[in-house]
Amino acid sequence: MKKYEGFMIDLNEKCETYRDKDWEKAEKKFQKFNSDWYDIFKDEFTMKEELIILKYKFQYNLLKIKANSKIFFDSDVKEHYNELKEQIKFYSDNDMKDELKELLNQAKEIGDSATQSVEQIFKELDIDLDKLRNTTPE
Repeated sequence: MKKYEGFMIDLNEKCETYRDKDWEKAEKKFQKFNSDWYDIFKDEFTMKEELIILKYKFQYNLLKIKANSKIFFDSDVKEHYNELKEQIKFYSDNDMKDELKELLNQAKEIGDSATQSVEQIFKELDIDLDKLRNTTPE
C-alpha cells in the first residue's frame, strides 16, 4: 500500500508534465497495482484499504482525464471516464455519501476539468449534487 500511495503522490505532483511515454509507463505501473499485485494481496486487505484502493483508482482516472482534457473523447480517455463513472455508481448504489463528497472535493483539488467531468457523471447517474452537498457526514 505504501508503494501505491507513493506512486499516486508522485503522479499527482508530476502528471501535468507527462508526455505519452510517461503515461504509458504510469499506466503499466497502475495496472500492476490493480491487477497483478492486487490479486496477490486481495485477501489481506481491510475494508479501509479496499476503499483507499478505490480512491486511488478514482484519482488516477481523474488525473488521466485532466491530462487529456483537450482530446477528451479519445478512446483511452473515454475508457477512463467510463471507469470513473462505474466507481461513482458503486458509491451511489451503496449509499456512500461521504465517499461521494470526498470524490467531489478531490476533483476540485485537481482542477476545473476534473470537477466538470465528475459533475457530468453525477448528472448522468441522476445523483442530486445539491442534496449531496447539503448532507452532514455520517
